[in-house]
Amino acid sequence: MMRKTGCDEGRRNVLRALAGVPLLPGVLAAACKKGEGERRVVELSGDGAAAPAATPETAAAVAGATEAVPAASGLPWAGKFPEYDLAGRVGFAALRREGLWIDFGTTDAAKYTLGGWRTGWGRMHERDGVRYAHAVTSTARVFFPWETAEELVVRMRVKRFGATYGSSYLNDKDIIRVDLPSDDWDVRTFRLPADRVIAGENQLMFRWSGTREVAGEELAAAFDWIHIAPAARAEAAAAEPLTQAEVRGLPPAEGGGPRVLVPAGGGLSFPIEVPAGPSVVGLVVAAAGAGAATLTVRAAADGAAPGDLAREQVAAGDAPRPVAIDLTPLAGKVIRLDLDAAGGGVALSGSGVFRDPRPGDPATLARLGRAKAKNVILVMIDTLRADHTPPYGPTRVQAPVLGLVAERGALFERFSAVEDWTKPSCATMLTGLYPNTHKAQTDDGKLSASVRMVSEDLQQAGLATAAFIANGYVSDKFGFKRGWDHYVNFIRESKPTNADNVFGRALEWIEQHKERPFYAYVHTIDPHVPYSPPEEFLRLYDDRPYDGPIDARKTHLQIEQIKKKTMQVTDRDKQRVVALYDGEISYHDGHMGSFLKRLDELGLLEDTLVVVTSDHGEEFWERDSVGHGHSIFQELIHVPFALMWKGFVPGGRRVADNHDHTVIVPTIFEALGLPPPDYCEGRSVLAKALGREELGPHAGFSTHQGDRMAVWSGRHKFQLSGPVRGALFDLEEDPGCKTDRDDERPIVVRYMRTLLGAFMGAPDKRYWRHPDLSRANVGDITAEQAAIDPELDRQLEALGYLRP
Repeated sequence: MMRKTGCDEGRRNVLRALAGVPLLPGVLAAACKKGEGERRVVELSGDGAAAPAATPETAAAVAGATEAVPAASGLPWAGKFPEYDLAGRVGFAALRREGLWIDFGTTDAAKYTLGGWRTGWGRMHERDGVRYAHAVTSTARVFFPWETAEELVVRMRVKRFGATYGSSYLNDKDIIRVDLPSDDWDVRTFRLPADRVIAGENQLMFRWSGTREVAGEELAAAFDWIHIAPAARAEAAAAEPLTQAEVRGLPPAEGGGPRVLVPAGGGLSFPIEVPAGPSVVGLVVAAAGAGAATLTVRAAADGAAPGDLAREQVAAGDAPRPVAIDLTPLAGKVIRLDLDAAGGGVALSGSGVFRDPRPGDPATLARLGRAKAKNVILVMIDTLRADHTPPYGPTRVQAPVLGLVAERGALFERFSAVEDWTKPSCATMLTGLYPNTHKAQTDDGKLSASVRMVSEDLQQAGLATAAFIANGYVSDKFGFKRGWDHYVNFIRESKPTNADNVFGRALEWIEQHKERPFYAYVHTIDPHVPYSPPEEFLRLYDDRPYDGPIDARKTHLQIEQIKKKTMQVTDRDKQRVVALYDGEISYHDGHMGSFLKRLDELGLLEDTLVVVTSDHGEEFWERDSVGHGHSIFQELIHVPFALMWKGFVPGGRRVADNHDHTVIVPTIFEALGLPPPDYCEGRSVLAKALGREELGPHAGFSTHQGDRMAVWSGRHKFQLSGPVRGALFDLEEDPGCKTDRDDERPIVVRYMRTLLGAFMGAPDKRYWRHPDLSRANVGDITAEQAAIDPELDRQLEALGYLRP
């Protein structure tokens, strides 16, 4: 990597011409003292340009699963938006009848098993009318909530494979040996002592006596269901199993649409984040059988006693009727919505949580599906954390071009990197697959040849494709040089990696190919170590004398030494490190401005979707460490994401819903008017950028090499270091994730575990919220390793990647 120096009169003139964007006093003068570190800013012409030309309808194939329309007329909630559809989210609901039922072999089980992630549960099967799941490996875990510390009885319908018994544990304390005497289905029963039960989340674990290999899986046992009930309720022992099939088994409502059964003598519990504004629970109720029924609706939130919201008498034979329940007093809270039926079952249709709509501009929404971009440019800024950029809140960092992109496009406020370092995150951006799927996650991991890259598909569709990459991990050695008409890796080819050169080479290629459709991936690296901005940019954030050990040209080595505690630093040294990083952001911002300015001069912005994001952030002692690649806290996971398409995406739009890197590939395809590849695991957000609303809940998912997981939804973030150690953070109260609320908010924890489990257990991640077990859209991918030679080792070390 080369020191950023040099300046010419032409660029000074550009600065003078673009001085309309507010800057710190004196920055324009300082910016050209040493050349290429000039503080450049850009003005793009306004959004008054005509919208792109109309083209045939090309909506994404899977869009309908998340679109929603306001409730029909004639209902008390007519015209309101369905934030949460009970039938569509019945997989999230706890099944209750004389206790809690866990229905294996369906989406119901995922919320208790983390979808099988590191909990010892394998694939789901159906045979002879029984849907079941296998317990695989030597240990299986189930996480279930309970309100009070009381003695419980566990019944489970199970049959053995390789295990003749399982040793059971509750919350890591030994309970009892459970024998598995039969190769056929058998119900086994045991008790959980009150002093082992927690009021909150509980972990039930089995250690199996053995496994048997069947079709490549090590099987211990097969599970049909688990029933957990208070020991004091003797009638629970005779309770009939409650399954997801029963709850979903009613014929469709008159006029179409699924119905949900609230079972007699039992109920359903939905974890729901109540919308921030006015909202209602809207239920269309009818008796499910020949007898009358009573429906009771309750809500429970952390820190408050459960309260009755409504009690409705439902007569047999009566026509379905609407019931509206005000949820506004619970606005913004995560609740458990309990629906209980007595006397008989109750059928619900067209039911959910409804709020006031936030409609987009009809003329803007009409562009969707009728216009397409000619080109796409993905600008990937390595190591840029969101809270060091102006669009994401108060910051000292001067980056007006990033602010301008947000003003002229759509900014996604709660956007997650899928991993905390470059290779897996970029692999996701370039394939549409989550890291746990594509498996290019480790230091020597390689993107498998069986994984299709977006560049290959777009090249096949007739677009010119080019990659300009300033990170050695996104290179030919690791499987990324595929589908590119033009490809340069500045690290591998020992070329300057500063933003001026990367953007410059990209512009040269774009100008040569602007007459035909193109896709360009521009991967800059300035905020990455070594932090070596030109002096004038450093002085923006640290103009005091400094004689400490931090050397800008050696920060790639020093950051690793600080991480390993072999280099001690003072508070003054820390200030210097952060100032160097911030200086790099400002330096990069000016060059990105010149890049966008030239695209505008070429008349390309009207035909081009520009995507701006980062692969991960950077830590600066928030958790007593520095750099990246070691945690999934917000400083590494919260990254910028913006879409800009002049005349198409309305300026100033802010999207508060959570998303992550998997949206990039399908969004690119939808913008180009192409159907998204079937292998994508995310969904396009182009409609979101235009203002279309979609059903919730919304979440972004992150991992660290598959052994840690995080889900961020709304104001809450839930992290797991392995399947057991969890932490819950309230990002509105605690944006720095300093205080773990896991023990204080069991209802929120259950909600977040439900989201994460549904996602991890979904064979097709596009449909992780849907109650059906969709067919997998991506086959099993085998992890591959690259041979790292001494030259590549040296090139990666220059970026601070010190291999053992």
